Amino acid sequence: MLVVFECRCGWTVPGQWLAVVGSASQLGAWDVSRAVKLQTSASSFPVWSSGDVWLSEPAGRGGPQGAPDAPVEFKFLVGDLEGSAVIWEQLPCNRRLLQRGFSSGVRYRASFGEEAHEEIPLAPSSPAPAKTQQQQQQHEATWMGRSRESFSSSLKRLASGVDLSPQSVSGGGGGPSSLCAAPEGPPSPSCTQLLGPGGPPAASSPSGTSRALKALAEGNASAPSWGAKLELVKRTVAAAGDGISLARASPEQLVAAIDALCYAGIYTEFVRQGAVSCQEDGRHFRPNRHANLSRDVSVHLELLLQAVGSRGDDLASALRLVIRSIPPALPSFADAFRAAQPLTRIRNIAHRDDIPMDLKNEIKHTIQNKLHRCAGPEDLETTRNLLQRIQADRSRYSVGFVSELETFYGELCAFFNQADLCQRLRELRAGESPRTAEAIDRYLDAKARSDAPGASPTKLLLTLGLATDLRIVLTLQLRDAGQVPEGEMQHTQNKRMAELQLEDAAFVLLSRLVNSFEEQETGFRWTDAIEALYLGARNIEASGVRAEECRAIQRELQSHARGDLEDDEALLLLKATVDRTRRLCQDITDVLLAVFAHRVELLGGLLGVDPLYRAVYAEGRIRSNVVFQLSKVSHVLLRSLRQHLHQQPYDVLVAGCFVGSVAVFETLSAAASALLLNTSQRTSNCSKANTSEDAPYKPLLVCARTASGDEEVAGIDCGGTCAAGVVIGHDIPILSHLGVRARQQRLPFVACQDSTAFDFFCALDGQWVEVAAFPESFSCRTLEAADAATAVEEQRKARLWQKRSSEDEEVVVAPFARSGSFAFGSLVQAARYVESSSQPPQLLPSERIKLASCGAKAATCARLEAAADAALQKDEEPVFRAPKCLCLPFGSMEWALHAEGHHEAFHALLKELDAADFDAEELEKLCSRMQQLILTLPLPNGVHQTVKLFFGPKARLCLRSSANVEDLAGMSAAGLYESVCNVPVCDVTAIQSAVCTVWASLFSRRAVLARKVANIPQREACMAVLFQELLVPELSFILHTGGIDRHPASSDSDFTEASTQDTQPQTPEVYAELAPGLGEILASARMRGSAYRMLVDRETGAYKLLSACSFSNVIMPVIPRSKSYMTLRDNGSVAPATPTLEPEKLLRVKVYDQTADPFASRELRAQAAKQIAAVAVALGEPQDVEGVFTKAGLFIVQARPQA
Repeated sequence: MLVVFECRCGWTVPGQWLAVVGSASQLGAWDVSRAVKLQTSASSFPVWSSGDVWLSEPAGRGGPQGAPDAPVEFKFLVGDLEGSAVIWEQLPCNRRLLQRGFSSGVRYRASFGEEAHEEIPLAPSSPAPAKTQQQQQQHEATWMGRSRESFSSSLKRLASGVDLSPQSVSGGGGGPSSLCAAPEGPPSPSCTQLLGPGGPPAASSPSGTSRALKALAEGNASAPSWGAKLELVKRTVAAAGDGISLARASPEQLVAAIDALCYAGIYTEFVRQGAVSCQEDGRHFRPNRHANLSRDVSVHLELLLQAVGSRGDDLASALRLVIRSIPPALPSFADAFRAAQPLTRIRNIAHRDDIPMDLKNEIKHTIQNKLHRCAGPEDLETTRNLLQRIQADRSRYSVGFVSELETFYGELCAFFNQADLCQRLRELRAGESPRTAEAIDRYLDAKARSDAPGASPTKLLLTLGLATDLRIVLTLQLRDAGQVPEGEMQHTQNKRMAELQLEDAAFVLLSRLVNSFEEQETGFRWTDAIEALYLGARNIEASGVRAEECRAIQRELQSHARGDLEDDEALLLLKATVDRTRRLCQDITDVLLAVFAHRVELLGGLLGVDPLYRAVYAEGRIRSNVVFQLSKVSHVLLRSLRQHLHQQPYDVLVAGCFVGSVAVFETLSAAASALLLNTSQRTSNCSKANTSEDAPYKPLLVCARTASGDEEVAGIDCGGTCAAGVVIGHDIPILSHLGVRARQQRLPFVACQDSTAFDFFCALDGQWVEVAAFPESFSCRTLEAADAATAVEEQRKARLWQKRSSEDEEVVVAPFARSGSFAFGSLVQAARYVESSSQPPQLLPSERIKLASCGAKAATCARLEAAADAALQKDEEPVFRAPKCLCLPFGSMEWALHAEGHHEAFHALLKELDAADFDAEELEKLCSRMQQLILTLPLPNGVHQTVKLFFGPKARLCLRSSANVEDLAGMSAAGLYESVCNVPVCDVTAIQSAVCTVWASLFSRRAVLARKVANIPQREACMAVLFQELLVPELSFILHTGGIDRHPASSDSDFTEASTQDTQPQTPEVYAELAPGLGEILASARMRGSAYRMLVDRETGAYKLLSACSFSNVIMPVIPRSKSYMTLRDNGSVAPATPTLEPEKLLRVKVYDQTADPFASRELRAQAAKQIAAVAVALGEPQDVEGVFTKAGLFIVQARPQA
């Protein structure tokens, strides 16, 4: 029976976990170490829930455990931060659940420590047609932000951060229109989510369990023999991708195929390894039946590989990986094994006159008869044991007998597809073209020379190169084969197996190269490591995984191998390529884990496979893959480059020294939500006296594996249990919005460049550490309990002293800087458009855009435009340019709400938002209601016409937020609100959706939460919308013209020396980050990797390159050709085509290639540095500047006072 456990428990603190343990083996059999852990997230806390738990029917009879109606007993428990003890529910008796009465499964819902519970039947999958869903979606609001996850950053994603599908697996939308849902709803699924246990509804049975899982688990009970199991595999594989075109399949359809094929692959491997035993079933079939079944399966697998075509997304890569895992576990279907009486040599051996009678009988009964009656993998083991026994006492037997037995064993290995690679290649050679035959000969000769244990890296690389070349030749032949004729299927199987074995050979050669490099430590030749990386990337491409990125990496590595490796800037460019290669390996590892880890546990549990074998299966898949060795080569080369460049594997976004207890989270969003909720509950449950200076203080080092960049960190360093510092498990741009918010909070913030660096913190989970994080150095040491208590007390006193000092300071509103941007430290009192006015609000031109009516961002952009225009009017070459703009002022949203009759509902929701506490579930619902109210609003009359006249009908726009609650003291709000890029002027619906998206972002959960932390009433917040002409950038940049603070203000009195450095004079250097494509890649933390980082001398324009661009992808606007705006009708007339509203059609992700990046040139970097220095001088006061380089020059798109 399928069960989903839900438990409500709101008093847990960060680092604690909740689990269910019980009498059933699937619930750990009361073993806490095997308990099923429940999960929670920022949006679902305090509700914890399990995945699908399949409780099998009792097997025995006659006792309480074996009775069919016997209930499963269980309890919930909570593990503490240190993991040394657990907290059990205090109930009079165990919880009980009957294993009957629910045909489609049950959801068991309860609260921790309370007897009351609900047993809710799981609803079968709805077969509602897609047409009905589309009709429902026509009445829903359209969201045009970056993606729905903009407001919900708890998404687990791949290391690259790229989401592979716009669709929700549970939403069931037939296409991108499924985006038309509440922006605060569940985020779009990443590849890792889609490939999670059980797959999406498309791959599920009515009970919610995967059809393939259920078919294999139930079918195995009635398929004891190997032949019957192969029949079961054949049916499962045949159902994968049935009736769909994989090249154009939706993510849900691809996952359904992956699900079936993955379970089939795991099952065949279980059988091959003996984890699932084979037994005779009373039927008699010769081995040719097994060969014919294998042929049917192999033909279908090859057709699936051809059907997926050149599709390059991660789901297609996962499908190829899964398909490639199946052939080695299938028997050969060579002609000799498909004959009417195959493997007859053993019969002749059993009738020889030169062996003892007992040996004759043993061979006849245990091998000959068994093979011809009911062959199975166990026969290979039996024959191997017999041969070893004979060879150990060879003198007792005739040479002819031993030779014949060895020959038969080779034939049996061939039947079970375990032939040696060299033998297989020699067999292939006879049927191949002279060119392929020559490639085979060259590889075999090189292999013979490099097999010696002491072979040099040169010989190993030569052999690896020839193996890779031969593998690619075979791969291309298989890809282009099409429908293989009947007579060539055996040759095709041999070719596929040779290609797979060549991949294994590449794995071994890379492993030997890694050992050679490590033995030499830093003395190995970098060119050898570069060539090894190049050949490893070629092997991954040959597997059909991330082919486009693999080709870009290969081009970059070839360029580096020809370049000057003595120059530091060239080494930084090389390090960027090695970084993205390592990240590629991590991405593929994540896909392998997502595909295999949960499924092997589910299937293995139902089949009774040894838990230890299940636990290491997915890891074995990774460690036997070429990416494992490629990641080791990357690690060795990165370590050497870092030593040469004097770099550390950490990026310190905000420096600081502190003490804290390590708490590991999957996402930064989950950590922030848990800390804020904990602070809220303590505040509401404790008296004022208890929240004063005597309140318990527990600082945490928050270690989050991933961050989306949308998290609001304001407030997580407050309260008793709070963040003293943050470490995230991947690199992000230092000047990203998340980094800006952390700097304003003065919260020490560190990003790990290497996954191994983050693993160090994971190993310290629950321990007390002392951290000193600086740009030049990073140290972390563990503390004993007594030392930790002393250090925490000192830190608490310093914290209280800082709090009193800040309360005594008077907030000063800074004057208007000569740059034209606004700096202020308190809420801007907005001059709103009167919402009850009979006249609709109008767009304001740049000369009428003011701080009070449009906000600081819009006013700054208007003044930047005016300054650039003034220079042009004087016939001077401007230092910078600015896009022309319009602004829809404050109060426009309120006017639209009033005009639509939503005035009272809006103000009622404002009051509810102010009254709501930090509870994620309640706040989520209120924010969703508010956004739905806003997203349906029409544009005020005249807005579209004004935009069309001002920008022109063919222009494309970027609509930006400009709120009165940005750049405040204690809340910078950098990146907190939405912008929508690439909106076509000709489409009124797109403009309406974009405007409403910007308005609605004022009431995202994280925006509301940020204002609550800053004690700003929700009614005080208002939003203007800035319309700017879209610029197509060659390069985007973010500048901190005042440099970045390189020295922390420590919270510990022991570090006063470091804190005094904070008063040093302002550095003349500008800190710059640059990357190809749109600036979203720099402002957010969505794309994994680092940008070009430079320090520029504002006086001379000289620069120092700190890092090169290591992004795997860049973001570009989709600019359609002019004809694509029109559609030819049947009568020959033309009319505007229906525009697209999906963000995926407005922006595109493009694979980055350093060799095609002009900024990789030293000359262009020097030229850009001089322009950046001139901008910094022109702006005067320290500014946080966002802009782009286009063919027309340098443009500033927005600026704010530097935090």
